[in-house]
Amino acid sequence: MAMRILRDDRSRRLVAAIVTGAGGRAMALVAPLVATPLMLTYFGDADFGVWATAVSLTSMAVFSDLGIGNSLLTRIATASGQGRLEDIQSYIASAYVALCSVAGVAMVLLPLICGLLVTGEAAAMLVTVLVIFFAGLPGTIIYQILYGLQRVPFSNLLLTIGAVLSVLCSLVAIGLKLPNWAVAAAYGAPPILVNLVGAAVFFALRPEFRPGAVRRSHLFDLLKLGARFAMLSALTAIGLNLDNVIIAAVMGSEAVAAYAVTARLGSILSLLILTLFMPLWGASAEALARGDYAWVARTARRMSLFGAGFVSVAGICLVLASGWVMELWVGRIFPQQHLILIAIIATSTIVAATSPYNMILNAFGRITVQVYPWAIFVVLSAVAKVALAGTGQMWLVAAATGIAYAVVIAPVMVVAARRGLREHSEARGSLGKVAPTSV
Repeated sequence: MAMRILRDDRSRRLVAAIVTGAGGRAMALVAPLVATPLMLTYFGDADFGVWATAVSLTSMAVFSDLGIGNSLLTRIATASGQGRLEDIQSYIASAYVALCSVAGVAMVLLPLICGLLVTGEAAAMLVTVLVIFFAGLPGTIIYQILYGLQRVPFSNLLLTIGAVLSVLCSLVAIGLKLPNWAVAAAYGAPPILVNLVGAAVFFALRPEFRPGAVRRSHLFDLLKLGARFAMLSALTAIGLNLDNVIIAAVMGSEAVAAYAVTARLGSILSLLILTLFMPLWGASAEALARGDYAWVARTARRMSLFGAGFVSVAGICLVLASGWVMELWVGRIFPQQHLILIAIIATSTIVAATSPYNMILNAFGRITVQVYPWAIFVVLSAVAKVALAGTGQMWLVAAATGIAYAVVIAPVMVVAARRGLREHSEARGSLGKVAPTSV
């Protein structure tokens, strides 16, 4: 009976996270969809290409938090499943201290480094986007906290508010005819403030989760596990965000504008994947802490099949509607957009089928087994994309991602996750055993 109640509660939280995530991710999607045509018109193709490339760099810089956010999610989800409240408080405090230090150093060095690389309006744009990114780094911890404690609906609310304010502030900045860098700042800064306010509200409502004493052992544990997560995040971010950078280098920033807008439409599928599978990370870690391996294995199988099917159907609908969507959205059709979208759909379907197994490995803290195939993926896909970009066929650049992922990444993730479940189940010797009540 206790097992059934725990599983039902966990499953309900997972479903609630996915359902509410649809709204939050939808607003997170609407923000760039609304902002992209505004930025394209206001900046012009060249400056828009700089902005799009700068945003891509922030996507590839997610490892800059030293992996602390991801390690925090894993550790507090496990501690929650085992009822260790003081450890949760200490881990949260340790994460804030570490990321505030990282953000401070980065904000001092970035203007100096960017000033050596680019000049003029491009330098201002690049510095603005990157400084805002690093300034907001500590505030993003609230999302890992909420996911780790399976309080995802509140996380989705913060995401929604931040997205709405981003669009409104950028509209005001454009209306005031501010410089391009200031418009970029108006778009990027609101989510930072929302994260800070959201964290204050959450800790006020749930004081038992407020940051506690910083323990050296917990800080080092976050840094140790975080280092592996950082390496993995660096590889995944680089591998999945190389397209704009490579196209800019080989074909020019004007070509990036055509590719980036189409890829932005295709990013609907990436947000869909995040919505479906990100809540599974914390839920799996909590279940593993209880020894409920059967729930983890069964849920992964079901979500793999459902997610791949759902993403592929959504992608087909996206391609069929892409013509009139582009006309309505930016007022023009871009070269090769249908082929680019088809390549993105194929990649997204494969990623969706694999994602539940990635979540299991993350929940276990088994990161090294993911690093090696991703390192191979980055090298192979980068070489292929540089060569394919030289042909002028941008859709081939997108297709290279899916092919490399299917061959190098997917098989390893599935096999490693299943092996981990089997080994832990056998070692524990009590499949489905329930641990102390979660907090």
